[in-house]
Amino acid sequence: MADNKLTPVSGHHIRAILDELRSDVDTAFSDLESNPSSQSGRRRVINAAISYLEAACILIDQVAQDRCMKRPINIYEREAFAVPEPESEERSISRTLLSAARVSRLDTQSFSPGRNISEALVSVATLRARLLAPRTLSSLEITKHELQSTSTIVTWVHAKAHQLLTVASESPAQELKRRRRLREVYDLRH
Repeated sequence: MADNKLTPVSGHHIRAILDELRSDVDTAFSDLESNPSSQSGRRRVINAAISYLEAACILIDQVAQDRCMKRPINIYEREAFAVPEPESEERSISRTLLSAARVSRLDTQSFSPGRNISEALVSVATLRARLLAPRTLSSLEITKHELQSTSTIVTWVHAKAHQLLTVASESPAQELKRRRRLREVYDLRH
């Protein structure tokens, strides 16, 4: 009988979970290569990708919460306790990543989605909504562009999640060393 108690998930376990779900996306894409026009195959890709993205948001949010519990936050920082605005699905992923980066004291600029990523996020969020509540048979059809947008988002989120998890597993001494290096780089630029 399985133990149903909730336990904190370590960075190593989160990385393993995300890697496994990413493997599902990659497998779905590989299966699609044998019949690229298969709408059923395309929907399997999208379903695997949406599962990955939703799990990534939940797990990254958990990492951010764990970081908040372990390290004090300067309440005078402008963004420290900002109340989030109601957001659309496409903003949820980027908000989660930005919040986790901020709590981890990373350069949030590198976690801000650029124009291409923002457009792909909108495309994937629209696709997700369309597939969750199909109104017509044609709403189940997935284009090559939507597949490409999905691949772009999964790849981007996966890279950012691994970056966050690497920092989340730092000891306080490692974090201090990393922050000093960042400060030195910043001082050299200005």
